[in-house]
Amino acid sequence: MHSIIKSFIPLEFKHTHALSGTEFKAYKGPMVYVWKRGDEWLYVGMSTRGIYRIMNIRHGALGENIVYDDDEILMMYNLTINQARRLEFKLIREYKPKYNRI
Repeated sequence: MHSIIKSFIPLEFKHTHALSGTEFKAYKGPMVYVWKRGDEWLYVGMSTRGIYRIMNIRHGALGENIVYDDDEILMMYNLTINQARRLEFKLIREYKPKYNRI
C-alpha cells in the first residue's frame, strides 16, 4: 500500500486487501464457492454473478446461518458457467455439505 494512503487510514482498519484489475473482474463472473468450518464442508454454491451472490443477505445458506470468524469462504473463479455448474455438482456429491440439499 502506498505510504500516502497509509497515513490517512485509521489504525483500527488493520485488515486491507488489494484486488488487481484481473481479480476484480473475475470476482464479478461465474464462480463456485465453499463455506468451510475447519475440515467440515458446510455449503457449496455456484454463482453466475460472482461475489454478489455470496454477499446477498437473502442467500439461503450464508444468509440464514451464522458464519463464524474462523470459517472460510473459498472461491474458485475464472470459470465458464458450465464449468462452474459441473464443479459445484462434483463437490456437493463428493463432500455432502451440511446445508446443501442432495
